[in-house]
Amino acid sequence: MEPDIRRDLLRLLQRAGVRVASGEPDLLLTAPDGTSRPTALKFQTRARLTPAVLRRLREQHRKFPASVAALFAANEAAAPVIVAAEAGEFDLVLADPPMVIINGAVLLDESPPRRSDQHHRVAWQRLAVERVLAIWEQPMTQHEIAAVVGASQQAVSTAMRANEHITHTPTDGWIGTPELLDVWLREYPGPRGTQTHWFGLDAPAEQYRAARELLSELTVGSVLSGDLAADRYAPWMLPSSVRLYVDEIIDFTAAGFSPADPGDATMTVVIPDDRSIRTVASHVHGEVPVDGHVVADPAIITWDLLHSSTDPTSTEAAHVVRTAIEKHRAR
Repeated sequence: MEPDIRRDLLRLLQRAGVRVASGEPDLLLTAPDGTSRPTALKFQTRARLTPAVLRRLREQHRKFPASVAALFAANEAAAPVIVAAEAGEFDLVLADPPMVIINGAVLLDESPPRRSDQHHRVAWQRLAVERVLAIWEQPMTQHEIAAVVGASQQAVSTAMRANEHITHTPTDGWIGTPELLDVWLREYPGPRGTQTHWFGLDAPAEQYRAARELLSELTVGSVLSGDLAADRYAPWMLPSSVRLYVDEIIDFTAAGFSPADPGDATMTVVIPDDRSIRTVASHVHGEVPVDGHVVADPAIITWDLLHSSTDPTSTEAAHVVRTAIEKHRAR
């Protein structure tokens, strides 16, 4: 690899928060979650990394032990290559536009939105407006909705336009119909963003306490979701894991956690693309505590129980939270 190409590659990794050291066979990479592993690097000198070229490179990588990760670097790559990297099949670094994917996590992405069902531009503000109106107990003015969602009144007005599941009364304001939550649950693509996975030996409540103490020391707030949040909102199941939303990548080894694969993790931490998660949670449960830690709104909790939890009772717990939403709205 030419020196200038290697230098540009290392700069991209550093921008993404990846620590790089010399190692065997090529590099030792340490991801932002603290996971380190030896990595074999292969730079595609052609302009584009295609699936056909990728198959050849992956075949060459088979000579290395399974413990050695594959890092493929290129100027650009075809969409199927990027999707495979996001699935955790290999690591990927692209120069134009800059992109870094390590351990399946997108750590750097300056590419324009990809035009596919999975990667289309998400209307986060519209979805946040729908979510708020689906769970709020009383009708709201546009000014109130804008404050809760963290958007302008013009954006709120646009989001509500021609939505048959949002109704208005001249004296009281706007509110969602009983069907709006189902509509939102079907359309919401999830919070997306970057995930890190951790393993702890303590019970979920103790793991959350330890993680929260570390975050407070670092002056980083959090939003609690998943089954532990559901237990606080509408108790039903015995919590088995912790799910947190934060605003930056945090190394939780100082709190007694170890990096883990998704299937073995007891705590998942997400830096969401959906920035309304914290804003809405702060308003649903009143003022933000001085330490900046809140519980997610019940719609996000419901979605996480249905899509992110591996506990077999999560579906029942999601139904309990939904019932609680309907009960509060019926007051």
